[in-house]
Amino acid sequence: MTGSRTTDARMMGTSASASAGVGTSATGTGTGAAGARAAGTGAAGARGAGSAADVRARVGVVLREVRRFARGIMGSDAYDKYLTHHRVTGCTHAPLSEREFWREKYAEEDRNPQGRCC
Repeated sequence: MTGSRTTDARMMGTSASASAGVGTSATGTGTGAAGARAAGTGAAGARGAGSAADVRARVGVVLREVRRFARGIMGSDAYDKYLTHHRVTGCTHAPLSEREFWREKYAEEDRNPQGRCC
């Protein structure tokens, strides 16, 4: 089909790009509306792509917040909070490794049981 369009355009003395809506206009060079629609770069195409990206960004934010909330309920964010506290308070000693932190945390809970579900 493209070959026939090119042949028809040559016979008419115009280029294939001009017949597709791309090329010169009365005011100068540019892309015609037909070319923009064919390429998917018209106003509707730009709006559609932006809204899909916005939706993906919003879904990403929601998923991060759900993860943060679940980690807070389960207590698995305790090490991150420990590191933040260690950095903010300016402790001079090196922070515990994650493995050491969890060992200390569970040992403390065993030594000093408080109200918990299990």
